[in-house]
This record gives sequence, structure tokens and C-alpha cells, in this order.
Amino acid sequence: MTMNASKHQPSHPSRGVGDPRAAIGLLTRVPVGSHAAADPGGSAAWFPAVGLFVAGAGILAYAVSVPWFGTSVAAILAVATTVMVTGAFHEDGLADFADGVWGGDTPARRLEIMRDSRLGTYGTVALVGELALRVALLSALDTGGFVQALVVAETAGRLAPLVVARVAPPARGDGQGATLRPPSAAGWTLAVGTALVVGAAAVGVAALGVVAATVVIAGGVGWLARARLGGRTGDVLGAAVAVSRLAALAAVVAWERIGA
Repeated sequence: MTMNASKHQPSHPSRGVGDPRAAIGLLTRVPVGSHAAADPGGSAAWFPAVGLFVAGAGILAYAVSVPWFGTSVAAILAVATTVMVTGAFHEDGLADFADGVWGGDTPARRLEIMRDSRLGTYGTVALVGELALRVALLSALDTGGFVQALVVAETAGRLAPLVVARVAPPARGDGQGATLRPPSAAGWTLAVGTALVVGAAAVGVAALGVVAATVVIAGGVGWLARARLGGRTGDVLGAAVAVSRLAALAAVVAWERIGA
């Protein structure tokens, strides 16, 4: 999902909170018409809310399939549904990020590898590992726990692009990494507030720890991208969501098990 950034100023925060339809157009395959192009870099404040929508699609798939196939198959189908709804955007970013970060000798070569459509060994391991862990964590939960975990993970995990945009500058002059702008103060309030409110409704006070964990993990991805690539790209943003979402999911599952 590469976009022309020549008319944008990615180093400056966006004004207001942007258009939620643009966020939906960026992060999902849901058609939103021209709204996705209206302000492609200024809608980051709505990313956690889009995560709530994605979680809803996964929950629906789980609810329909679990009576027929049990929790393990239902978890697989739920994860597959979230991947289809988002167009595998985050999974593709994770695979490309892993290939590039660990497969090149220089930042320029790593960025070149990340633009290669072929999937390498590092990317394959990262992609299979992330999907397997997600399914394994979700399949270990009952229906109530599944809903709580998926909602929190998909919502909190989408704070990652906002954090990466603050930690790492754009590595290129084009693409989503350059187009994305850090949100304004109002945008940060909306994004973090959405993640915390949704998390609190699902897991109570544990939401504070989950959101904190996702922010730390996303910051680590941003730091790694800055050190190895010179900054962020669209693939880095996708990878940050995938890793942060997995961390949030693991934290919720651990909380559920300890609480039980």
C-alpha cells in the first residue's frame, strides 16, 4: 500500500483527528471511495477504532464456526478473517521487515530487499511464527476470553504506527512511511483513549499494562527500524502492528490464566 507523499509534510503532526473513513480505507479492504485519499496520513487517531471493527469481523467468524468445529478451528478461521479484512497488510509488512532487517549489509540494501515481492527465510519464519502464536493463544480461551483478547489486541495493537511515527523518521520520500503524520494532541487523546476504554471494558485495570506493553514493543520496532533502515516505511508500520498486537494478545491471555 504505497502512496505518493510529495504533497504531504510527514514531519509535522496532523491537525485535528482526521477522517475515520480514511483510516478504514488505509487499514482494511472495506471500500470507502475517495475518502481514503482525502487525508491518507492524518487519520492515525482512528487506527485503534478500526482495530475494533477488525476484531468484530473475527468474532463473528468465531461465533459462527465454533459450534461446528470447536475452538481450535474457529480460532484459525477468526484469524484468517481478520487477515482477509485487512488485506494481509500487517502480515506482509512483518514478513518484508524481517527479510530486510536481517538480510542486508547496509540500510540501502535492506530497503531494497524489503521492496522485493519474494518471501525470504526470515520473512517466512516471522510470518508463520506470528500466525501460529496468534492462533495458539486464541484457541486456548473460552468464548468470553476469546472476545476479550481479540478486541483488546486488535485495538491496542494499532497504536503501534503512531508510536513508530514518533520514534523513527521516514526512511524514504514515498510510501506510507513518509505519508503518515504523527497525530495532534487531540488525535493522541482519541487514539490512546479508545484503546484504554475498550481495554478497560474488556479486561479492567489490566488494560493499562496491555497498552503500556504495546507502546514499548512498538517503540522497540521503531528503534530497530531507525538503526537498521534509517527510519520507517509502510512495512515497518505493518510489522509494528503485528508484533504489538501479538504482545497485547499474549498479555491478555496471561492475565486471563492468572486470574483464573
